[in-house]
Amino acid sequence: MSWHPESWDEICKRAAGRKHYNSVRRQQATLRRYEIREHLRKDGGYHGLQKALAAQYKVSRATISKDVKAITQSALRCAACGRYREKIETDLQRKA
Repeated sequence: MSWHPESWDEICKRAAGRKHYNSVRRQQATLRRYEIREHLRKDGGYHGLQKALAAQYKVSRATISKDVKAITQSALRCAACGRYREKIETDLQRKA
């Protein structure tokens, strides 16, 4: 299936529509990641969490896996309770 534009106006409308569609998807992903981060901060991780979150947000488990990976790379996990908290770096930690 290929697309053959009839006019420059059609090209511009399609580009504007795709730009809007992609911005909505980015907003949804940002909101979903924020909510997942709050869930991890509150409850920590447990077996079956990603599957439950995928069902809740109606996305694939791979999408949730990518979200969790992005979140956990920017957070620290508490050794005692397993919950995640924000990574706060001081100037001394950055220099070390």
